[in-house]
Amino acid sequence: MFPALYQEGGTPTLSEDQLIAFYEKGLRPAVVDALGYRGDELPPNYPSAFFRAQGHNKKLAFQSFEIPSWSIAEFGSDLRRHLSAADVDWAADFKFIHQLRGTKNQQPHGVGGEDATAALEEFLDANDLIQHELEDDEDEWYIDVGLEISSADGECIAIRTDAHGPLYENIARVDTASATRITSVGSSKYYRDPTSHLTAASGCRCEPGSRAWGYFHILYFQMYLTDKAITYRPDSGHFGKFLSGKDIIDGTEARYLEGIYQLYKAASTSIASSARIEVRVPLRFGDQVLLDLDLDLLRTSLLHFPRDDWW
Repeated sequence: MFPALYQEGGTPTLSEDQLIAFYEKGLRPAVVDALGYRGDELPPNYPSAFFRAQGHNKKLAFQSFEIPSWSIAEFGSDLRRHLSAADVDWAADFKFIHQLRGTKNQQPHGVGGEDATAALEEFLDANDLIQHELEDDEDEWYIDVGLEISSADGECIAIRTDAHGPLYENIARVDTASATRITSVGSSKYYRDPTSHLTAASGCRCEPGSRAWGYFHILYFQMYLTDKAITYRPDSGHFGKFLSGKDIIDGTEARYLEGIYQLYKAASTSIASSARIEVRVPLRFGDQVLLDLDLDLLRTSLLHFPRDDWW
């Protein structure tokens, strides 16, 4: 992340000249410092690196290099030193963003405060993070926390569209006006995801912004259903199984439609989908958010359907 490039209203992507400068004057020299003779595996300049990454279908697939553990601390310093020596001013004071991946559903727990605290401690320990070492910059570390709501009667759950605002108000502890504003269709940071073509039932994604992030400083908020999990399959820019117009024209849709039918038929006898609420908050709120919700509001914000009807 390059703070020097920040612009109000949006940060631009790097130009080709900036990409060339970063690779040739900073990244490659620093990687060579870290890897020694193995650094020669990196292409000598940006055009050659881009050429190698481009496949026959024009799609890009960049190769990764693992920095040895004993060189990681020096790598950041070397990268800054090379960029500074080459007068790449726009890269001054750049920041590394660390993301722990593959940790979704890693630490399930009950909705009690003690359970949440224990789960957070176990999560940090499992990922080799020491909490007291993060205390000085906890607002630079964020965590996704989720709440799953299921039916004790084995029914499928959906979220009412008109409940988005009240739910966010209760979760974030903001005033009604702010919650209504950021969960309205006109909000540029709010996206509504209708459920099975039911306009009155939908999930949503929202970036509240500092004026409405509430007590827990919520950076991102989403609600969705787990029913999509059985068709989840990233492919060609889609996140689930899909049928294209070309498939229909070519007459190859029959197998897909039969597969979907059999999948949903089987699901109707054994799968009761749930509703999930997820928020991204600073680490210091990781064991506090999504605990003290209004249960009456939660109950009236949900719709439930028999499995046969839903699938």
